[in-house]
Order: sequence, then C-alpha cells, then structure tokens
Amino acid sequence: MLTKATSSATTTAHAANARTALPTLPALVLLALIPLAQTGCERSPQGKDAPPSAAAAAPDTGEIPRWPPTPAASARTIVVTSPVLLDAVRHIAFTRLPSLRVELLGDPPSAEVLLAADLIIALDESLDPRSVPVPADAPARIARIAPPDATRLITASSNPAPGVHLDPLLWAELLPAIHAALISIDGGTPEAKAPYDAGLERYRDRVSTLGSYAKKVLGTIPSDPALIVSDEPSLEYLTRGAMIEFVALPVRDRPVVRPELATLAGRLAERRVPAIFAAADHPWAAALAEMCRSLGHEVRLVPLGFVRTLGPEGTPEAAYAGAIDSMVRTIVAELQGSVPVRRFTSTHPMPPVPPAAESDRAGPAAGR
Repeated sequence: MLTKATSSATTTAHAANARTALPTLPALVLLALIPLAQTGCERSPQGKDAPPSAAAAAPDTGEIPRWPPTPAASARTIVVTSPVLLDAVRHIAFTRLPSLRVELLGDPPSAEVLLAADLIIALDESLDPRSVPVPADAPARIARIAPPDATRLITASSNPAPGVHLDPLLWAELLPAIHAALISIDGGTPEAKAPYDAGLERYRDRVSTLGSYAKKVLGTIPSDPALIVSDEPSLEYLTRGAMIEFVALPVRDRPVVRPELATLAGRLAERRVPAIFAAADHPWAAALAEMCRSLGHEVRLVPLGFVRTLGPEGTPEAAYAGAIDSMVRTIVAELQGSVPVRRFTSTHPMPPVPPAAESDRAGPAAGR
C-alpha cells in the first residue's frame, strides 16, 4: 500500500539577515538595480518580483568545505560507516584533524581498514538497517550511534527507513553521541575535551539552523502543489513539520497494482502537482506518471540526489549542509516553479583550516 504522512508542525528559522555592499558597477547597471533594492524583493528566475523568503535571508556563498592537510603517519585512525558521519566527525574534531586520520569505510568494507582503526563509528541498526556490520571482535573501540527517541523514527516495510539525517533537527540530537566517541580517543581529559566541545557547539548550531531553514523554505510551497510523492520513504524526514503531505511509493520490486495508483493520480492531476521525486526507471513512478498523462496532466520524474550520500569533494554538496540545501532547493524549484535565489549559510561558518601536524612539517614525505 501507499504510505501517506501529513505534517502540521511549524518551525522558526533563526538565520540572521545580512547586507552586503554593492560592487562597483557601470552607472546604467546601478540605476537598473535601484528600483529592486528599494522594493526589498528578489528577482525570480522568471523575472517576476517575489516577496522575501527564508531562502533570501542568507548570502549565496555556496560554501565549499576545506579540510586540513594529510595527517602525519603517527595519527590515530577513525573509520566511519557513512558519508554523513564522516562530515560530522570532520566538523566536531576539526581542530584535531592534523593528528587524526578520518576514513570512510568502503563498499565492500575492507577488513584491512577495520583492523588498522583506533575507533570505529557506525550508525546503529535501528537508524540504518543496511549499515555496514562491524565485527564484534574488531580490535578498535566501536561506537554505535543510537537514536535518542526511537518513537520519532519513520518506518518503511516494518523497518526503520534509512536517512534519519534528512531531518537536521533530529540529526542534531545524535551529535553528542559522536562527540562522546571522539573524546574517548584522546583519553577524555578536560584538556583533550575542550576542542571537541567547541566543535560540537559550532556544528550543532549549524545543523539546527539548517533544520529551521529547510522547514521554512519548504513551507513557502503553495498549498495546492504541496504534495510530495517519492520512491524514497526517508524523504519524509525532510518534509515533516513543513505543512507538506508526503506519500511514499512501494518498493520497486513489488508488482505494480494500478488501482492503488488511481486515487493518487487523480489528486496529482487535480492539484496540478508538477513533479514526482523518483527515478525514471522506478515502475510505480512510471505507471503513476502515465496515469496522470491519461488524465491530461503531465508530471516530471525527478530523482533526488544526496538522500543516501553526499556530493563529490570540492563541491558545496560534499558537506552535509550543502547536500540538504541542494535537496531543499530542488524540491522548491520543481513544485513552485522558481528556485530560491539564495543558499543556506550558517551563523557559524567553518573555521580556518588548522595547520599541519608537527610531524608533517619535518618534510614533504611525512605522513604521506
């Protein structure tokens, strides 16, 4: 059966408005900008005036994460089992990274990497049933990140839906467990704890701000098209609390039952919902699009990236905040017809990259 969820909670964004000075421009261009500045409106891609929104409150920085240099050969090794955990560890332990080596466990997992690890951080099976199992006899300490409140998890086919990180406000509640695991690798002394405390405070504020921003921007979608249909049940984590109705399609290996789609196709056509967030080769999504077409309504099949992973290094989406921002902007653009003109930015941007470890300075070969 189709899985339906409706959210009614609202959230309040606390990102600060920022004004930036206009660059030097030719007189004619500057004059053309004056009416726009006086109205306080942003120009949409279609050239129409749009009221200020949560998305317009943040400078369009498109921040690209920059990590410290390769650590020394003596650095301790932390292995994580998901890209989102990798991002969290890098931020919380940012100032300690020159003395730590953080690695993402590959697929298939490497026994050699696990044996060389000083600490393994993995999502608990209640958060991700497909998380890579770590052998109990591994020599490293294993920290499994468990949910603070299992009643808030979304289930799909009687199992927790992977992707709890898609709700930044819920993901922020898991960060202290990652922080505690990192402290243990440095002995847990007050001196060792201080940099991790600062990293946790900065990153948790960043993630919480992201959650409020995402809910508010998604809340700008008009009520008629505010119906999201997706082949990813975990996408409900992102949309709940934003006055958006969510329907999850059945898994792709289940035979399509067209009568189950008839009512949903009628609602999509009636509300003029322009997009279904699913892969083009998903049989249920393709059948639903065909049924909408028979009712005289065209819908696009739009796959969403970054549901289970992050973007490539060197892009804003390589960071957790950038990936969530990209998904939010894609959803709004597809359902509302115009993309938010501003990107998310935090009141706690990433700090400067710390210097290389002392042993790295001995020569170019050190730690390589």
